[in-house]
Amino acid sequence: MNVRPHLKRLAAALVISAVGTSGVVALAQVPAAAAVTCVNDCINPVTITTTHNSAKFVFSTTVPTKARAQIFSGTTKITEVAPATTFKSSYAITTPAALAANTSYTWKLRVVDQANVLRVETGTLKTKLAGCAVNCLTGVSPERKPAQVSVRMFTSVPTKATMTVTQNGVFKAIAADTVFSTTKTLKTANVLQPGNTYTLTTKFTDQNGKVFTHTMQYQTAVRRVTVYLEDVFMIDDSDPNGSGEFYAAARLNGVERLLTYRVDLASGWTYSPKVTMTSLNAPETSTFQVRMSDEDCVGICEFGLPDSWNSQETDEYSWATATLSIVDPGNWLATGPVGFDTDVRADVAFSIDGWYSIDYV
Repeated sequence: MNVRPHLKRLAAALVISAVGTSGVVALAQVPAAAAVTCVNDCINPVTITTTHNSAKFVFSTTVPTKARAQIFSGTTKITEVAPATTFKSSYAITTPAALAANTSYTWKLRVVDQANVLRVETGTLKTKLAGCAVNCLTGVSPERKPAQVSVRMFTSVPTKATMTVTQNGVFKAIAADTVFSTTKTLKTANVLQPGNTYTLTTKFTDQNGKVFTHTMQYQTAVRRVTVYLEDVFMIDDSDPNGSGEFYAAARLNGVERLLTYRVDLASGWTYSPKVTMTSLNAPETSTFQVRMSDEDCVGICEFGLPDSWNSQETDEYSWATATLSIVDPGNWLATGPVGFDTDVRADVAFSIDGWYSIDYV
């Protein structure tokens, strides 16, 4: 019996059966690769650094996540930080300064991936020692005073403080705060000089006996004298034949200012310069002067304007100088405005009025 035709027909039937009516061979499906999520450990190694009151976590994740860092003392949650509002793979999370120094805590990192799979990593950390051996002075706020040092200082832990003031190595003053606190206001007596630079050396001692020393420069405030000249009233112009032709000048502590090159003034008239002059780093007694010079030249004056601040008469000029002494009351406080009205009576006679003030800057 010839079986070949039967074998061929059987093979064809098998092919048709495999193809089916659609004409497509059905093959076994290969399972798809699983999506990468936090089902497996997705947190790479974590680096933790601490200060005396905070902790910092630096880590990355194998897939984008949102992360949350938590610190516990026992079962009590001390602080929590969740910095990521979008999914990301790299983190540097710093906790608030809410931890106690030299203390052990439990930490947890909770990350959630885009498939909402949660992964938690946990461990322990210990904060560093605090105090003046590690981290003492956190801020300095000086207040400029004319004759004393006044400084506020801030420390990370309660301290006592002693401040020594020197100038070119010579002791000038001392101030101390013997109460343990984190804010110190150190003031010396009013024994310094305005406008001088001093060296401040402050020693802080914490409750563990640790000492921190801080050195800084401090400049005392300078005395500022301000004079406002309102009016010059001419009492006698020294010119019998009419008004005088006056040149007016003023000076404050040796600094001169020309008020007007020429103004006609007769006796009983007023000249109103309305000028302000200021002297920085002024002495304890300041001198303000106004000079009125009447020209008496016949033709051209040969010798120029007077340069002396007195009262005198020459062939070409008659002049007088009104002088006001401004004395600091010595209480190192701002003074004024104080009104003044002073006069000079010579061949030329006049009065000046206005105000002055003293302050420290």
